[in-house]
Amino acid sequence: MSVHHARSVLMTLCGARSLAGLVFVAYPAGLSLLPAPNVWSAVFFLTLLSLGLDSAMAMFEGWACVVSDAWPHSSPLTRVATNAALCFTGFVLSLVFCTDAGLFYLDLVDHYVSSYGLLSAGMAPSA
Repeated sequence: MSVHHARSVLMTLCGARSLAGLVFVAYPAGLSLLPAPNVWSAVFFLTLLSLGLDSAMAMFEGWACVVSDAWPHSSPLTRVATNAALCFTGFVLSLVFCTDAGLFYLDLVDHYVSSYGLLSAGMAPSA
């Protein structure tokens, strides 16, 4: 490995200040230095994909349970319509992350949801 390449990788690692920068900038730069980088990149991609799908299903199921518990005597057809409405709402709300400022909004939402959202949910009275 040349000194120039090692210096550019170090600059990349130091420039990754957020989790998104770490995942999309620093790890790919580090994976490119391993033997068989295409294999390791595919494994890393599949890992991120499975983590994302698992998290999405867990969050969706949480909201679906809240809605179904609020109206317990609804028909199964209403459950399908509720799930479709929740999926569509999540799709529309997540479109903002596909813009040029998507990483900024991701950091913003991540900070406020993980700190203030969890705090307010923990302090909310339970029924």
